[in-house]
Amino acid sequence: MRFKKKYLFTLISLLLLSLFFVGCTSSDSDSTSTSNSIPTINLSYFRNDHQIPLFTAFAESKNFEGVDSYLEAIIEKEKYKLITNGEEKAIIEVIVSQGGAESTTMFAQGNLDIASFSITAAMTGVDSGVPIKVLAPVHTDGPGLVMHNDIDVNGWDEFLEYVQSQDEPVKIGYHSPTSSPKIVFEGALARADINYTIDPNNTEADILLVDLRSASNFTSSLMSGEVDGWVGPSPHPQVAAFEGNGNFVMSHRELPPEGFWEGFPCCVIVTSDKMLQEQREIVSTMVELITYGADYIIKNPEIGASVSSDWLGIPIEAARNTNVVYTTEPSENFLRGANTYLEVLNDIGNFNDKLKGKDIEEAKDLLFDFSIIEEILN
Repeated sequence: MRFKKKYLFTLISLLLLSLFFVGCTSSDSDSTSTSNSIPTINLSYFRNDHQIPLFTAFAESKNFEGVDSYLEAIIEKEKYKLITNGEEKAIIEVIVSQGGAESTTMFAQGNLDIASFSITAAMTGVDSGVPIKVLAPVHTDGPGLVMHNDIDVNGWDEFLEYVQSQDEPVKIGYHSPTSSPKIVFEGALARADINYTIDPNNTEADILLVDLRSASNFTSSLMSGEVDGWVGPSPHPQVAAFEGNGNFVMSHRELPPEGFWEGFPCCVIVTSDKMLQEQREIVSTMVELITYGADYIIKNPEIGASVSSDWLGIPIEAARNTNVVYTTEPSENFLRGANTYLEVLNDIGNFNDKLKGKDIEEAKDLLFDFSIIEEILN
């Protein structure tokens, strides 16, 4: 019995010792892997078809001609390897955000490295001291106004006639307070001298703007009667019309004054100041792939529609009906639009600090870093 106990004790000791060495070996290996590992980059996007150049970079970058980098899926739509000249440069963790307000908060918390969201949200973040820079647009145009199917209006004139015929404020929803669709719509109302409010107790206004908190609430809020209509980014208006869940009244380019909102910026590529300082090569490669993605879907629109349908889970017929123009060039028109956003956001009292009272010339060094996109395009 004593021998058996002694033998059992010795056996257990040997097993524990072997586990200790295995654990040490595994730990040392992991430590080496971590110390020599490539960086993990957190990248977020908001679910709309403004982001199709980014989605195309994830889905099709192996097919891009003239670029030495591509993205290889580890988990489709969630995690990718960034590879340049056969060498792994980074792991890209893909995060879906609820909008620009959430993304700027994540940047402020240090939980985000690269993102695509509305320029108006980026401006609001910069104004409040979030250390980020806008690197390039990803598109122009896209947002639109959708009304309940029972409200049979088409275009601005009929919409305005309907609003003026109502005894109570017409309720128009939006998905984020700093979203471009909401800001453009608000700017158009102000320029047309339409009395609007965000105060539900103000019954004298023509239009009540309602925060729906997420684009996922567009359809339910319309069907429940919480709102009479909503403004939002594509492809939401196209999908609503295709599925019979709303009347697509007009795109934002049709808002007054005539021609003023055409070619307006919305979503942009954003990164942190820290990333520009510490991981500039990775940032540059991602901007390059997004630029190639934009060019690729211009040349292959059916692939763009297929990627949009796949990533957004929308009917391909709705994806084909997009009115978005994809480009990463920060053109004069882009800057003019950005300046208008600054004016509108200042007019409605959105800025309280760094951008308060500033025009584009005064704000551009705070907002933009176009050095990477200029290198790519030139």
